[in-house]
Amino acid sequence: MLNYQIVPGRQARQKEYQDNPVGYEQKTVSSSAVGFASIPPDANKAVVVVENANIRWRDDGTDPTSSVGTKSYVNTTITINGRDRISAFRAIRLSTTDAKLSINYYDRK
Repeated sequence: MLNYQIVPGRQARQKEYQDNPVGYEQKTVSSSAVGFASIPPDANKAVVVVENANIRWRDDGTDPTSSVGTKSYVNTTITINGRDRISAFRAIRLSTTDAKLSINYYDRK
């Protein structure tokens, strides 16, 4: 991933981040809010793919409900940066069909 750093009086310079894979898990999301179960100790970025059913999620440590939280649809990707936000992530399904989350964890340098 590329990012630009702006320094007053200078040209924008490109800063490249290296995302090193450090773990993976799959999580079933049902009618009760759940968080991640196996966060690697050095993970500071998570990339989540929503499968099977739509969900609502929050990353402030509060449980989402079927009507409160950010809605994500099947086959969308959620990127979470920061260890605190990864640990605080919670999700719940929106229908009677369980959702599956595929989570890739990274150590972003």
